Amino acid sequence: MRPTTVTIYNESGEQVDIAAFTTAAPGLVVHVSNGDPGWMVTHQRSGLLVMGMDNPEQAQAAATDLADVTDWTLSGDDIVSDRHVALGVYNVGVKWGARKWNAADKSGLYLQRLSA
Repeated sequence: MRPTTVTIYNESGEQVDIAAFTTAAPGLVVHVSNGDPGWMVTHQRSGLLVMGMDNPEQAQAAATDLADVTDWTLSGDDIVSDRHVALGVYNVGVKWGARKWNAADKSGLYLQRLSA
């Protein structure tokens, strides 16, 4: 895992660039949560949060399993519009004990980035 950055959104909807690490799944990064305790697996291109984990090792392991779910180098629009992705993410999350996060919960924060 190499250091990188990712643009995410804070609770106010503002973009925040934070330090992250690459994963075995191209297009996914892991980083310390910006507010909640733990680590996040995030779609680097769009900043969409995929799932929250308790520690970086767990996040990296989950990201490795997520590599088989979809092509994470696609745009956020392509990923969220594929109905098979949600089930794959759910199954990986169950395996690794993820704290589930749903993009629909805060979709307004991500509309401008989904095409990324």
